[in-house]
Formats: sequence, structure tokens, C-alpha cells
Amino acid sequence: MPRSILRVLVVLVLLVLLAAGVLIGRWLGQSFRAAPPPERAEVVSSRPAITSTPAHTAGVAPATRGVAPTAGALAASSTAVQSHPALTSSPAAARPLTTQPGEASWAIFRGDRALTGHFDADIAAPLRVKWRFVAKGPVKSSPVIWAHRVFFGSSDGNVYCLDASDGSVVWQLQADIPIEAPPLLLDGQLIIGTSDGTLLSVSAQDGQERWRFKSADKIIGSANWFDHATAGRCVAFGSYDSSLYCVSAKTGQLIWKYQTENYLNGTPAIAAGLAAIGGCDGKLHVVDLLTGQAKRQIPAGHYIAASPAIAENIAYIGNHDDSFYAFDVTGTDPDSPKPIWQIQSEKAGYYASAAVAGERVVTASMDGSVAGLDRKTGQPLWQFAADATINASPVIAGQTVLIATEEGKLYLLGLADGKRQGDFDAGAGVTATPAIGENLIVIGCDDGSVYGLGNK
Repeated sequence: MPRSILRVLVVLVLLVLLAAGVLIGRWLGQSFRAAPPPERAEVVSSRPAITSTPAHTAGVAPATRGVAPTAGALAASSTAVQSHPALTSSPAAARPLTTQPGEASWAIFRGDRALTGHFDADIAAPLRVKWRFVAKGPVKSSPVIWAHRVFFGSSDGNVYCLDASDGSVVWQLQADIPIEAPPLLLDGQLIIGTSDGTLLSVSAQDGQERWRFKSADKIIGSANWFDHATAGRCVAFGSYDSSLYCVSAKTGQLIWKYQTENYLNGTPAIAAGLAAIGGCDGKLHVVDLLTGQAKRQIPAGHYIAASPAIAENIAYIGNHDDSFYAFDVTGTDPDSPKPIWQIQSEKAGYYASAAVAGERVVTASMDGSVAGLDRKTGQPLWQFAADATINASPVIAGQTVLIATEEGKLYLLGLADGKRQGDFDAGAGVTATPAIGENLIVIGCDDGSVYGLGNK
């Protein structure tokens, strides 16, 4: 073969190999190109210390209760899925989660299953900002603190897990639906309701979804938990479909359903084998946790948006009109239950839940009036005027009351006398209830800001 033809053939072969290499390289690049990271909310540096402020002197309920689900209903109501693998993470995600329910944590709305809003912590003014995190929508979901992490939802459609030490993102779950409900941390899982009526369970370690349960309307109250005699560990929660649900904490399977006559806005308090929840039908419903049957239906005069706090089987709760009550949830007179005591607010009703510690009950009405009451008698012992609407519930840290307002002020008051010890200005309204940890207060704001505050 002439040498010139051979040279041409060699060049052609080289060109073909070169073209094939380019095509293969492009295919490999498309197949293994890293996906762009999910969006993260901004973490903002701390503000300077905050200076302390000197102290200064309705109808008959339906007959059907505790509806037992059929096998078909059980199969349809809960779905175990893993549908949100793409989560934002940081090195803090490697930290092991070792805290269990009952240990020093604020793993549930109001701090404990009785919803007392009390934590034995030493928090006092002056406070300083340890960190600030900014979500992309209002944070009305009251935060919880567990195993060195802070958890909450947002109206931006995300569930966030932050490192409690610096506010950095550990993981972020995109639910694509606004979330106002507070989360519950239980057995290594986060359980939270959404505005489309879904109760989600995800891993507290990395946000991977475990199961979901669908109610017929939005959920804005927290779930609570208990151990069922036959079904094992369960969670109970209310929905705007007027139902109180009990589902398995492990699988999300429906155990029982209790029907009321109007929306359930709050969280059920759990004590003495009972769940107590206020309804927009104007009643405090007391439900047997084993059967889902009504034990008592206590008229409260007007619809109830707050959650009850229970201490020694007495439920403390206010209605949306002007009355605050103490009811015995274990009483034996289900037909005409009467309050142990009752007080009237002068101007406004109660959206905030009460806090209970020792012999004190702390209430906050929507007109900004905060009161310390004698728990046995209801006698007012002190009052404080916040001069702004209050929807966030008061909490008690040791001997200090913390109360946040729609004007963005967080007040620190003495539990014994109600005297103002200091305050913090968040710069935006606060609807979410503060969470308390070891030398940490976490508040969420309507502008999306979440603050970690402390003394050190």
C-alpha cells in the first residue's frame, strides 16, 4: 500500500478516536456532575449584649366518640415514605443524638407532656444574643431544643434543625407547605404537623422522612406522646377537622379518633391516663388515652384557642372571651362539671397558654396583661402590663417568667412578684412560644428571625 494512503488512514483513525473521546467525556460529566446544594437560610452574626432594664415597683356533643378504624382505614391513613433525601447539612450533623425523653431538654411544646411551660434553668437578665438565624418566612412554629439542636418549622415551607451552640444549619427539610405547628422530639424522630393536615415524622439526626399521616384539615398544634397499653408508644394531636387523633409513634398507623364539634387549635395535655384539649366548640375535652372515649366534656363558655396546663390533675386554661378556669380533669361528675375557680379578664380573652410552677399560675391575656395567680385559689398575686398584644405563651425558667409580645419585646419578670428584670427587643412580632435550654432561650419571630439568647 502506498505510504501516502497509509498516512491518510492513520490520520482518519486518530480523528475518529478523538471524537469518540470527546463524546464519552461529555456523557461522563453529565452523569457524575454534583447537584447544586439546596438553598440555606442566612446565618447572621451576633448583636451586642442587651442591657438590663431596672425593676419597678356551648351545645351537646355528638354521641359518637372514640371511633375505631377499620383495617382499610388503617391502611389508607398512614404511609411510610422516604421522599425528601436532598437536605442541607453541616459538620454538626455528625454529633450523636443521645438525649432521651424525660432528660434535661425542651423536646416538646411547653416543655413537658402536662404543658406546664416550666424548666428548671437559671436564666436572668442581662441577656445577650449568642446567634441569629433568618428563615425565608415567619417562624410561628414554637421551637424545641433537644440534644444540642434547635428544631422548628416556618411559613416558608421548611423544617429546620440548627446547632444550638451557633445557630448553623444541621439539616433542612423542604416540606413545600407552610408550617405553624411546634415540633415534638421523640425517640430520635421529629414529629410535626403542616397546614395541609399532614403529620410528618422525620429522623432528628438527618431529616429523612419516616412516615406521614393525613388528617382532613390543617394542624397548628403540637403532638404529644404517651405509652398505650396495647399499641405501644403513641402520639396524640388535634386538627382543624375537629378531631383528636392517636397514631403509632413508630409507624403513623391510626389507633383511635375522637370527634368534637369544631376546630382543635391547641395541643393536648397528657396526665393521669388522660388527654385534655380545648376546642373551638367551647369545651375542654378530657379523653381516655386507652380507648379514645370521652371522660368529661367541660363547658368553658366560649371557644378555646389555648392549650391547657395540668398540675396535680387540675387543668388551667382560658377561653377566647374573658374567662380563665381551673378544672379537675379527673372529676366524677361528667354531666355538670364546675370549675374549682374562675377569674375574669377585664378587657380581653386568652390565646396564650398558662405556665405553672410550684404554687404559681402565670397567665397572659391578649390585651397584654400578665398575671401571677395563686394556683389553689386563683387569687391574683401580681400583675404586669406589657402594653402590647400577647399571643405567645409565657414560660418559666427557674424563678423568672419570660413573655413575648406582638411588638417584639421579650420581658423577664420575677415569678414571685412580677417585677420587670429586663427585656430584649427582637425587632419583629413574636407569636411562637420561647423554648428554654441550658443557658439558652430560643425565640422565633414573624420576620423569620430566630434568636439564641443567653447570659454567657
